[in-house]
Amino acid sequence: MHRRERDEIVDCVECGSPLDVERERGYSTSKGWALCWSCALTRGARFDEDEDRWSVPPDITGLPPVEPEEIP
Repeated sequence: MHRRERDEIVDCVECGSPLDVERERGYSTSKGWALCWSCALTRGARFDEDEDRWSVPPDITGLPPVEPEEIP
């Protein structure tokens, strides 16, 4: 694995599953943490397939803090 590829993989902050934020759909933040697809949905997130974006963000209560402008 190339160095760049390893840098794009983070662990889901909820379940610990590895997530390639460049190739897999998940909820990521600029703080370096992410939720995998399943954990984001479990936390109430909704993804709009037509617009290719999260229409409802997950409930991030209890997770590392993020800046308010990061929440869509």
